[in-house]
Amino acid sequence: MNKPPRIGRHPLDGAENLKRVNFTIREDQHQKVLALGGSVWLRARIDEAGKLEHALEEIRLFAARHEEEEWARTILRYCADAGVKGATLQTDEKRN
Repeated sequence: MNKPPRIGRHPLDGAENLKRVNFTIREDQHQKVLALGGSVWLRARIDEAGKLEHALEEIRLFAARHEEEEWARTILRYCADAGVKGATLQTDEKRN
């Protein structure tokens, strides 16, 4: 079945089922987004953000299993700086 031709504005990447979202950014940010590809670029970054957060959480969990080592504490600090934090449970030995 052939689709009827689309009229008006439509995304360059052919994406469908989109919702319009309005948010406020600075002029320099607007120019940067336009230069990078506009809403197509933004949609791709949103999709990537979930994957990156998941990867950081996996790295954080690995480092948490080795929290006594310096490299692991460094990784945990980097993850915390990026907003990926876990609940810390301390054993009775560590509290004393």
